[in-house]
Amino acid sequence: MYLKTLDDFYRIIISKPYYYRMPCLEGDYIRILFHRLNHPVLPFLLLALLLGSCSSPEDNAQPVKKKEFALPVQVGKVVTMDVADEVRAVGNIQAEQRGLINSEVRGKITRIAVEEGMKVKAGELLAQIDPREFELIHERLRADLSSLQKEYQKAQGGLRQEDKQRLEARMHANESALNLANIEL
Repeated sequence: MYLKTLDDFYRIIISKPYYYRMPCLEGDYIRILFHRLNHPVLPFLLLALLLGSCSSPEDNAQPVKKKEFALPVQVGKVVTMDVADEVRAVGNIQAEQRGLINSEVRGKITRIAVEEGMKVKAGELLAQIDPREFELIHERLRADLSSLQKEYQKAQGGLRQEDKQRLEARMHANESALNLANIEL
């Protein structure tokens, strides 16, 4: 089934039912397409398209109308002055790195020995805590221990075994508290 003339084209494509007009259903799509491109008018049509597309853009270009507008501005005198590098903003600030500082004892800080941004080494004094509270506790514990020792010596002979053990336990607890207070002081 070849298309040699325009009559063959009309006879095959137009006169047959719809499904015959679809080249993919006929199974010979490439051959039909090639014969359609082999038409004698096709080279002239392609040449006309090629020449029409080769026109210069200046020939077809229409002048663009530019809208002119001006923004109102205020003119001022140039003055030399210092500019403050200040930014006011609302937000949350978080440190890039955090360090946790704990003291071995609790108390009121009386002196801070370092400045912000200073480099310190481990064990270096950062702050001083008011020692008066610890001194008072130390003195109270020393007095309690002394009174317990005197009470123990007085009652050495006339105490029952239970009372004697209870008094010794109180003395040992008071000695431990005194030793702890010495460490904290």
